[in-house]
Amino acid sequence: MIQQIRVAVKGMPLYALFPTVSEYMIERVEFSMYWFHKGLHDVKFLYKHLHATHHVYNKQKTLSPFAGFASHPLDGILQAAPHVIALFIVPFHLITHMSLLFLGGLWTTCIHDCIHEQTTFYNQIVLSHLLPANLWEPLPRFLQTWLRSYLAGNLFYFISAFLWCFYIYYLKINVYIPKDSIPTQKAMIMQMHVAMKAMPWYTLLPTVSEYMIERGWTKCYSTLDQFNWFLCFVYIVLYLVIVEFSMYWVHKGLHDIKFLYKHLHATHHMYNKQNTLSPFAGFAFHPLDGILQALPHVIAMFIVPVHLITHLSLMFLEGIWTASIHDRIHGNIWPIMGAGYHTIHHTTYKHNYGNYTIWMDWMFGTLEVPVAEDDGFDQKAKCD
Repeated sequence: MIQQIRVAVKGMPLYALFPTVSEYMIERVEFSMYWFHKGLHDVKFLYKHLHATHHVYNKQKTLSPFAGFASHPLDGILQAAPHVIALFIVPFHLITHMSLLFLGGLWTTCIHDCIHEQTTFYNQIVLSHLLPANLWEPLPRFLQTWLRSYLAGNLFYFISAFLWCFYIYYLKINVYIPKDSIPTQKAMIMQMHVAMKAMPWYTLLPTVSEYMIERGWTKCYSTLDQFNWFLCFVYIVLYLVIVEFSMYWVHKGLHDIKFLYKHLHATHHMYNKQNTLSPFAGFAFHPLDGILQALPHVIAMFIVPVHLITHLSLMFLEGIWTASIHDRIHGNIWPIMGAGYHTIHHTTYKHNYGNYTIWMDWMFGTLEVPVAEDDGFDQKAKCD
């Protein structure tokens, strides 16, 4: 591993030139990456002088996440070239470009190891930067994973919610939300308090799910050896359909079953007026309520083969989504179940139970569509 780190460090100054040059792009183009990678094998000169550096790690016991960046500098640049090629073909937001480059880096570390060592790598990356080694290294693996999830969850919650609130309530005051409708500090502090009480319990779910994944109890996998890209795409779509369907019925059940509503979901619906909703309300649930609504992500892993990094990324996206749908800004992008729909849910209690899309509510007759008033701020419900 030290040798891999040394090779990676030598190449890093040149690798870093590439995102600097390509800051206007992109989407990852699988077609291009396939042929670049295949060419590095098929053209003997390129293999001998470039790609062979990476393939010195040609046995399972020599592979580790560090090997992901252990390539000849020009090899690494060539394999990242599709990110720049796409920039000339497809219009994409700068943040999308930077996020996909980051994901590409994370991906290349993940595909060089098994699930157990992969999750160990995640624990080391997070905990080694946040805590002294003597506080977390002696802990059992399960507790390390929980501690990583708990600390990362708190950082994500506060950083994302604070930045979003600062942007929409202060930098863009009266643009998205009128000044007199901005949630009070008292309401947001109360939401933080509820979220913080629940966070230790929320983070048990991803901890338990990783435990089951590592033991092979789910259909989650860590390599692409047995699947092609088309099947991977199909499985991701099926995964999302299962999550969407399940979350609709879990959420509806939390409303329709009086015992569950009274003892669990009512905690979240204290915020039942437009001016009490904020991104901080996204995690302000009873602990068991939050776990139940995230449970479909775990259920889906027992039904559909899905890559570990896909599962973790979709869990991360779920966190972003649940904060964004409480900001009351109606994006009006069909068929997305955005904040405008969810604001109606918080004020009528019987509509718009869906997660990412409106399809389940449309199919089962609970959809109510927000219509913006002329002033651009208020919303009223119009039955679909």
